[in-house]
Amino acid sequence: MKNQLVAQAIGLPSTDEVTEVRTARMKRAVIYARVSTSRQARKNGEPEGYSLPAQREYCTRHAHDLGAEVVEQFIDAGESARTTDRPGLQALLEYIKVHQVGYVIVHKLDRLARNTADDAALFLAIKQTGAKLESVTERFDDTTAGRFQRTVTAAMNEYYSSNVATEAMKGMEQKARGGGTHGVAPIGYLNTLARTEGVEIKGIMLDPERAEHITWAYRTYATGDVSITTLTDLLAERGLKSRKTRKYEGKALSNSQVHRLLKNPYYIGKIIYHGVVYDGAHEALIDDDTWYQVQSLLSGRRLAGDRAWKHDHPLKGRLLCNRCSGRMGYGHSRGRGGVYSYFFCLGRHTGRTTCDLPYVPVEDVEHAMQREWDTRVQFTPEETTVARATAHSILDTESTEAEKLAGTQRKRLRALQTKKQRLIDAYLDGVIAAEDIRPRQDQVSAEIAAAERIIRASETDTLLMREHVDTVIGLMSKAGDLYSTVSEHTKRLLNQAVFTSIRIDIIDEPDDPQEREIVLEAEYAPPVAAVAELAHPAVLAANGRHTARSGATSRPSAQPAAGNRESKTPGKLSFTGGSNVYNLAVTVGFEPTVGGYPTQLFESCTFGRSDTSPRTSLRHPRPAARIRGSAGHT
Repeated sequence: MKNQLVAQAIGLPSTDEVTEVRTARMKRAVIYARVSTSRQARKNGEPEGYSLPAQREYCTRHAHDLGAEVVEQFIDAGESARTTDRPGLQALLEYIKVHQVGYVIVHKLDRLARNTADDAALFLAIKQTGAKLESVTERFDDTTAGRFQRTVTAAMNEYYSSNVATEAMKGMEQKARGGGTHGVAPIGYLNTLARTEGVEIKGIMLDPERAEHITWAYRTYATGDVSITTLTDLLAERGLKSRKTRKYEGKALSNSQVHRLLKNPYYIGKIIYHGVVYDGAHEALIDDDTWYQVQSLLSGRRLAGDRAWKHDHPLKGRLLCNRCSGRMGYGHSRGRGGVYSYFFCLGRHTGRTTCDLPYVPVEDVEHAMQREWDTRVQFTPEETTVARATAHSILDTESTEAEKLAGTQRKRLRALQTKKQRLIDAYLDGVIAAEDIRPRQDQVSAEIAAAERIIRASETDTLLMREHVDTVIGLMSKAGDLYSTVSEHTKRLLNQAVFTSIRIDIIDEPDDPQEREIVLEAEYAPPVAAVAELAHPAVLAANGRHTARSGATSRPSAQPAAGNRESKTPGKLSFTGGSNVYNLAVTVGFEPTVGGYPTQLFESCTFGRSDTSPRTSLRHPRPAARIRGSAGHT
């Protein structure tokens, strides 16, 4: 009685009040339930599957046995107990910090934690709030023996979880070796489930609604004519949408999804598991050549930029300054009664270099480029006749060698297939680490693809080869006329296909300061150089008959003659735009040569690129383009 009076005097609750609060706390309980996968939470179409309702029922009964009322429930549907970062569990911990709760009830300890460290941390966190952890199926208290029993139970749960994961990894690795698909198949395929003699058999089939869109996407991007952004828009127009799920409606793919789609080797029949490439059991949607062409384009555009802007001029992004090797920009300037278009050295314009190349009017560059096509690219009638005869002669004499080459490559292919399998066996035996096997597999796969391409090329009918070569030579005989009549976009594609680089310089005439000479130094792409060599048997004889397979013209050195070089800059040229300024854009890096017309014709003939043939030097007579300077073109 005396203690109660003292407590009241200093404002502390009485013993009866403390007992009342403690009793009220012990009559309040919360339930925590968990299942590891979302599939368990939706089994047979039930809103919560079977496990969650069962856990809730058992926990509610246990609370009743304790004389407590369940005031709140916390559920984690499809969450692993290997981490405590679960929404339901974190909400529970926050709740018991604020509210008076006597019990936290779980069906089993493994619903709360799957390792001893988390178990100890959670037990302490619950205890510090004044609540008590209760398990429906396990009995333990806060005595020394009870804590030991709980620790042993937690250790057994951890061992069980770890062992299950290890065995599952073994099964998944074996499934990958057999070509099986893990998880949901990528877009274009469908997961299947069949029963044979009571056994569930999972498989993969082509998606009849989406597979053709994937094939079309690869073939379209392989042409080099579209960017990721453009391809994404085209796929949306075709009606391609992601698969509909319980949570999400099917919708058009994003740029990043299309990019991942184009890089996925699953579409050529490959499975990647832990960085190791296996042959898949599913049907390939894309052939190897198309897939590798797409990877080459993606790799090149990762550096050059995959941009979908409109190209305002067919030479924009293609020209290099011959004086400093910098790129040439393109823009407009208003002045002297009109708007003038110019190419200019970016190094000089931005001040990065001390280059003094003048600003070159666009129409003068166009005239010089047309002359390049008329006099250098285009064959004369005599050259056309010689080139056709030389090509036919080489085809006839090399047909036997092609057969021998095919036999050699078939042996090489068998050896590479054996090497590929040995790499996988060495990885599974632990001889090669996971981070080491992928680069080796990539190298072997590239060699296999190269061998297969050589075999297919060597098996091509000789008459068909003649037709291809005749077609290309026919195009070369009309190259100048073709270039002058096609659209601006096609001119850009032609320049990409024919030239690897185009350098520009200006030489002033010492005798006439008003006259200057535009010098274009353009280097043939290897397939075009190979065809060009056919018109010059002397070059073939000097370099050896087989050099016709890969020759590329060397760029003649451009040393401008002594004279006065203009260095005036057009006024009001700006990057930012405005009423009298055009938005200036520069294509960063060269885009890869497109796979469409006319490149496919060049590369389909015998005289395609070879990685082993020596480079040749071939120079054609090339009159320089002479232009007259004017006040508007300074």
